[in-house]
Amino acid sequence: MKRYPIGDVARTLGVTPAGLHYFEKAGVIRPVKGETSRRTYSTVDFIRLVSYKKYRNMEMPLKVIANQFSPAGDDYSVIQERVRSQVEHARERAEFYSQLAEDMAWHETHIAEGIELMGQIGFATMPAGYRVSVGERGCISPEKSDQILISKWLEALPATRISIFSDGSGNGRFGYSMRTSRAEKLGLTAPPAERVGGKTCVRTFTKVSKELYEHPELAFESAWEYMKSHGFVQDGEAAAVILCVHCHEDELDTLLEVYVPFR
Repeated sequence: MKRYPIGDVARTLGVTPAGLHYFEKAGVIRPVKGETSRRTYSTVDFIRLVSYKKYRNMEMPLKVIANQFSPAGDDYSVIQERVRSQVEHARERAEFYSQLAEDMAWHETHIAEGIELMGQIGFATMPAGYRVSVGERGCISPEKSDQILISKWLEALPATRISIFSDGSGNGRFGYSMRTSRAEKLGLTAPPAERVGGKTCVRTFTKVSKELYEHPELAFESAWEYMKSHGFVQDGEAAAVILCVHCHEDELDTLLEVYVPFR
């Protein structure tokens, strides 16, 4: 039977010789040591390694694959059922990554828009969504029930957007927001989550220093100044989304997208 040297097999498979030794210990292959103690591999070994890579690309555990290749092995129906299960897993992951790409694209688009429109004032409808804010500062609470709730919101990052809210009293508090369809799909709409959005707002992109984290109301300062100069009055809760943070030396500059409803 034709045999192949370890270097040829390793390079063809894109693994290291140490990796081949690992597969040997796991029982996937059974190489032969020659007179020089160098391992050589049969066509059966090579095809089994290719099959291993196939099943690993299906995200099957090594132990499961090794058992499938063991002398006891698995019959065709067991293998078929295992592959079917991985098909469902792959479809779930495909949906996950499709949604992740959409959520990431939202951030990229809004960061680009923020860079372009920094400091400019416009008008827009605040997107509909849900928001949650707990504890003294809004982002974390000493209450265990609140901690469990927020952990569920944070599992949904980056669909969950770190946000700041203000009721118009001149104060601000941190929290989290999410668009309506995502919150409903993830079951994150129950109280204390509240609906937000739908009103016409002064909209702007602003950059705030690290003082923001002690005084979150600074997110709305430029919008409030514009509204005051034009005789507008805040009409409902304002919201700002933290898009990204620029760190340089000891400073932090935070880019925010701001919505303030008015009448």
